[in-house]
Amino acid sequence: MNIIGILETDHIAIRLLNKCIGVNIDPGSFKTFHLFIVNLHAKIEDDILFPAYREAYKNDTEIIYLVDRISRDHELLKTLGNNVIKYGESGESELYKRRLERYLYILIDHNTSEEKLLFPLWDDINGEIRLQADKEAVELVEKYGYQEYTRIIRMMGKNI
Repeated sequence: MNIIGILETDHIAIRLLNKCIGVNIDPGSFKTFHLFIVNLHAKIEDDILFPAYREAYKNDTEIIYLVDRISRDHELLKTLGNNVIKYGESGESELYKRRLERYLYILIDHNTSEEKLLFPLWDDINGEIRLQADKEAVELVEKYGYQEYTRIIRMMGKNI
């Protein structure tokens, strides 16, 4: 298991969930999904992936700018997702669906940017940096709980 493989698996599950359920996901399932995004997926990117890119490309201002721009999406998604949860829990179904639609759009766009602009650069990074990132990503999944990780990926699949 490597860091890009973990993130790509998440991206596939996210796209399928969006395509098959989209704004019809119930508030409880969305909360589980959002907490997974914040507490594992974005954490892998913020704590491991993006720092690895910054280290490997420290002299390339364009790539550093790209990494920083993509990284900033996480705070927006966290805030928006927390609002979606609030609207879902309070029964404000119209606001829930509108904000959820926006959340999913931003999340899919964010993931697509990573896949097209960052992931192809990964193979050019020094092997030592890549191996360390892979090790740390697997450790983070294990700390999160591999069973919990697979349960959430399966939950996304079962909702499809």
